[in-house]
Amino acid sequence: MHSKTHATLARLLIKACGGLERAADNCRLGKSRLQEIQDPDNESFMPADVMADLEAYAGEPLYSAAIAKARPAAPMPKGLMEEGMETAEAGVEVMRLLRVALEDGELTASERLQVEAQLVVLEAQVSDVREAMNRRSRAAPRETGGGEGEGEGGA
Repeated sequence: MHSKTHATLARLLIKACGGLERAADNCRLGKSRLQEIQDPDNESFMPADVMADLEAYAGEPLYSAAIAKARPAAPMPKGLMEEGMETAEAGVEVMRLLRVALEDGELTASERLQVEAQLVVLEAQVSDVREAMNRRSRAAPRETGGGEGEGEGGA
């Protein structure tokens, strides 16, 4: 997951806590350090214990759930088709969250944060598709027919 994605997740979690001051009151870090962590131009990451404290205060695992969804335990790089399917699934989850959230015609702050967190997962999946395409392109000159065997070449 890219550092800018981590910054976005940190910003969403801090917002869910009620802002920098409330977040700082509920973890071991001060406002200035939390500000650095949510700055997309700063490559700082939120410590796990701070994430746990802030998620407990916010009442939702916004950051850790997004990390878990974006990177399920899979030590081997996935193929292009699998990455594409997981990207589609992440997009469908965005639509499901929106459908549920808008059943009453309102989008609450909590619902918006859930959608934002899933959008971060979707963005990470799009990056994974690009990486898989790049791996495939780099491997293409050495391939002798058939590709990766994922049924991607056909009409």
